[in-house]
Amino acid sequence: MLSREQQNIIENSIWVVNTALKKQGLQADEDLRQSAILYMCKCLTRFDPSKNIKWTTFAYKNVYLFIKRMHRKEKLKQSHIIGDEIYYLAEQREDMEAYERENTRQILESVKAVCTVEESQFIDLKLKGFKGAEISRIMNCSTSKVICCMQSIKEKAKEIKR
Repeated sequence: MLSREQQNIIENSIWVVNTALKKQGLQADEDLRQSAILYMCKCLTRFDPSKNIKWTTFAYKNVYLFIKRMHRKEKLKQSHIIGDEIYYLAEQREDMEAYERENTRQILESVKAVCTVEESQFIDLKLKGFKGAEISRIMNCSTSKVICCMQSIKEKAKEIKR
């Protein structure tokens, strides 16, 4: 139980909790706010003014870290509760990405028939997973040349889709 003086200190320090919540973008979480106020009461019982530190500095540091820990725990708890759904969604995303990669591969292979030799080389390197800068080094050309060539390939792919 807090003394009347300690209660006044807490009442005058509510802004510390609000500031710590706002700093972390959690000002709308009323449950977390109430928990942080209770934690600040606990901090007041541990506060030692003889250590030459101001109460508000001590309170802010402790409350800020408390809020951070509690928010992290809540996020972990939520991810654990819906862990199966997260795993299922991750599997779905991987399947979709694999489908998109295969679809892109098929489109690029069909585009190669109407491309120049140089564009076909770009497509082959792209299909092998090389990025633009790597392709420019391999092909011994500028990155702007790679960008222009890739745009040309995309235009040809759009024409084939129609």
